[in-house]
Amino acid sequence: DVEEVGFADEELERAILEFSSAPAVGATKAAGKTDEALRKENEELWAIVNEQNEVQKSTWSKYRKVASGKVEG
Repeated sequence: DVEEVGFADEELERAILEFSSAPAVGATKAAGKTDEALRKENEELWAIVNEQNEVQKSTWSKYRKVASGKVEG
């Protein structure tokens, strides 16, 4: 007997089709979110992402100073 590792072709094909198909139009409406609400939520999420990017840059800058031995005190 030869044992195969991985997924059956049918499973892979089904998964690919499922992920490549467009999301159901009613899914967003069912959640009760309008385009405007989604736009606002998206803006808020991007603000958080940008804020976290700035924190990361600041932390990385401080780390580099410590790692290089340029910190006084």
